[in-house]
Amino acid sequence: MSSTSQGTPRPTAASKGPTSVAGTQVEDGSKPNFGDDPREDLQILFDDVERAAVQYWRKRPMVTAGAVLAVGFFLGWKLKPW
Repeated sequence: MSSTSQGTPRPTAASKGPTSVAGTQVEDGSKPNFGDDPREDLQILFDDVERAAVQYWRKRPMVTAGAVLAVGFFLGWKLKPW
């Protein structure tokens, strides 16, 4: 804990308690035990990637629209029925 100029304690990063690693809460402050269930680890990874992608798409909608248009054009060009 650090103190402000009035002497009241202020929480620091080290005193926040349980930490979060890759979307999982650790109750006692230790590292989580990864590797017990690979499906759970993969689900955590997909959730993190999805969250980051959605955040990027909301932040840059024009880039997203351009990327979707480019992918659609490419797929239409390569998968044309004739």
